[in-house]
Amino acid sequence: MKKLQTLTTTAVIGLASAVVPAFAQEANSDVDTATSVNEPALVEKPSAEKSSDVKPALDAQKKVVEQTKEQLTDAQNKANEANKQVSSAQTEVTEATEAVKHAEEVASKATPQNIEANKADQKANLADQDANAKDTATANANIATQTEVVDKAQTNVSSAEQELKDANANVSAKEEQVQSAKDAISGTGLAQAEDKLEEAKAETKGAEKNVTLADTALTDAKKADQKRQEAIDNAQADVDAKATLVNDAKDNLESATTKANGATTKLSQAEDKLEKATKALDSVDIVKIPNLTQFKEDKTSGDNDFMTDSGAKAIENTEVSIGKNAKNQPVDIDNLTQEQKEEISHLYVEGLNQIRRKLGVTNDTSVTKEMIEVASNRAKAYKERAQSPLTHGHISLLAGQKLTARTENLAGIAPKSEIKTMYDLKEAVVDALMRTSFADAPSNWGHLENNLYSTSNVGLDIANINGQYWLVIVTADKGKSIANPTNAEAIQKAYEDAKAEKEQAQTASEKANDALKQASTDYANALDLKTSAEKTLADANATPIQTTIAENNLRLAKLALDNAQKRQAEAQKAVDNFSADLASKKQALDDAKSALESAKRVQEIKVQALTDANTELAHQQSKLENLQAQKAKLVEEKDRLVTEAKALAEELKSYVDSSEKLAQTKAELKEKEAKLLEVKEKAENEKNKVSAITTKLVEEQAKLAKLQETFDKLQDLEEKSKHNNVTKLSDGTIVAVPKDTPVSEERPEIDIKALKEAIVSGKDVEIVDGKVVVRDTKPINVEHQKANTDKSKQAYASDKNVTIDNKGNVIVKGQTYTSQQQASSKPTYSRVERAKSLPETGESSSIAMLVLGAILGAFGLVTVRRKN
Repeated sequence: MKKLQTLTTTAVIGLASAVVPAFAQEANSDVDTATSVNEPALVEKPSAEKSSDVKPALDAQKKVVEQTKEQLTDAQNKANEANKQVSSAQTEVTEATEAVKHAEEVASKATPQNIEANKADQKANLADQDANAKDTATANANIATQTEVVDKAQTNVSSAEQELKDANANVSAKEEQVQSAKDAISGTGLAQAEDKLEEAKAETKGAEKNVTLADTALTDAKKADQKRQEAIDNAQADVDAKATLVNDAKDNLESATTKANGATTKLSQAEDKLEKATKALDSVDIVKIPNLTQFKEDKTSGDNDFMTDSGAKAIENTEVSIGKNAKNQPVDIDNLTQEQKEEISHLYVEGLNQIRRKLGVTNDTSVTKEMIEVASNRAKAYKERAQSPLTHGHISLLAGQKLTARTENLAGIAPKSEIKTMYDLKEAVVDALMRTSFADAPSNWGHLENNLYSTSNVGLDIANINGQYWLVIVTADKGKSIANPTNAEAIQKAYEDAKAEKEQAQTASEKANDALKQASTDYANALDLKTSAEKTLADANATPIQTTIAENNLRLAKLALDNAQKRQAEAQKAVDNFSADLASKKQALDDAKSALESAKRVQEIKVQALTDANTELAHQQSKLENLQAQKAKLVEEKDRLVTEAKALAEELKSYVDSSEKLAQTKAELKEKEAKLLEVKEKAENEKNKVSAITTKLVEEQAKLAKLQETFDKLQDLEEKSKHNNVTKLSDGTIVAVPKDTPVSEERPEIDIKALKEAIVSGKDVEIVDGKVVVRDTKPINVEHQKANTDKSKQAYASDKNVTIDNKGNVIVKGQTYTSQQQASSKPTYSRVERAKSLPETGESSSIAMLVLGAILGAFGLVTVRRKN
């Protein structure tokens, strides 16, 4: 047996304790040790890979993770910005949708009735404006007059107040003169009289100063009034100019309204005419045969195949339009009315004449009642014969027979179940014309010959031959032509003329409405300007005239001066009276008393005059206030009318522009919706990018974690390798053995069979030099602490790195677990002692594994296998 570097006996015992759980009851079954004991240890040296080899990849992966995080942040920012754009675009779509709804609402109201109502409202507004202007002019004149009256009343009040003031002063002066005269008689009061004289002189000087100030104020007032008048004149000129603009705009509006009404009337008439022409056109059947030059050449050549080919192209290029009304007209092809027979005959002839002309036949065919009667008789004859023309041919045309056809074509048509309306029947007639003219090779072009060279009159009817329906077309020179009541060319021309007339009327109406819209806007703007100018004029007029007041103030100042001078003279007389004789003094007293009585009477008159003046002023001011209130209402009414005029102009403009505005808002909505879809798609792309980068980040982080784990393990191994011999087991477990652990010598092999028999015998067993020795004595028991055993077992089972030191301790990441088997250098096994010493745990692993592991450990042979 080759040497193996193994763990020491005590270390092996420790590992065995970690792997094999305690067993508390006797094992009754045989223990198979063939694979669990004698199997050689499966170990391998650790990989030669170093942490330094992994470090570049680890660093690079860290950078990748960081870059991915940055990409994720950038993508998330872009996604957030895209979401904001979506929100903004959604708001714009909502606003555009509301704009479309509003435009649709306006468009729905833009009816001729509403437009006419708007015009009527504008006309009424003009009338109201005129009435308001007249009432305002009257109010302005009344206010101007009343203002003069109020000014005069105010002047009277001011004069009365001044006169009362002077009267009061005169009374006071007269009372003082009476007292002075008394004092002069008694010889006292001279000093007081002289003081009164000085006061009177001072009063005179003050009055003189007031006169000077009033004179200066009058000069200033005249200048202010001159400026006021200039402002009034300028404002009036502006009002006059704006009034001219309003009048012109009003005339233009009235003219534009008249023209718009006329254009609307013409448009309505043209629309009625077009409607009638359209209805007429709906009943018109149109067949347009294409150019037949090639077919004509092929016919001349007589080549049957060429004619068939060019005939097919002629059928393909023929334009057919059956009147829409025909779809609503039921038909019984077994009982066609005369009118229906005439209709299909005219339709056939319409296409037939075009074919004849294009193929060089100069005379046209026409429809006659007589030939329709011939066709009906022929149809009746075929029905009565009751034999198919395909097998029995045509009924012969007997000479001399009444109303006999010269030529006859029969063309099979669809069954009755498929021809229910005149539309179906007319399609069948045109189809018959095409087949008999351009697809007649099977009949050697005989039907074409009849179509081209028959005489001028044609009639059609339908024959029911044994349930199969045939169109009977006969020609002859019989009867008078019937005019086609639905002449396609005439009706088409009438339709085109009506359409052109309607378009012209539409253009004229649009121009007239545009002119009306502009005139309405111009009028509203002119009104606005005129109203503003009138307000400026009103403000200028509202500035009070200062000259009149200043003149009155000057007059009152002069009056006050005159009275003051009189009082001064009287005060002088009172002073002079002290030097007069007694008789003169007495006379002066009597004169003073008389003057006092006169002054009191004047005072009473002035008091009453002031009262009357105030009463009159209040009365006139009340009148002025009433007039101003009326004007204020007129101004308010005018503002309302101007606002109404603007609103009507805007309403008319919105009506005229409604179609264009609706188209514009719809286009804008479509644009906004397209933008919303675009930004939504962008946001979804950004969201997907975020999701993709997030997934990538998770993957890169997983790669980083794996590299980090590998790097950490390699570093740990490198650290362990400094002081240990490291071995990697087949299940990935790393075992590090201290380098100073002794190497066991070669051990003798053990007789496993004898060992099993000895254990089964229940006696104590000892191995000496590889031989099994059975003893009767009891060796020292080896006990295992449950806690250490469990910790060792759990450490090994946890797939962590396990280190065994040179003392036999199990080390898991620095935690040491000590085995109690180190207490004995020579293990002995006893079932009795084992039963006493091992704790009751309830676990059921084989006791043989523990025994054999311990015994084999004594010889340095260890097998470590983890059971899953």
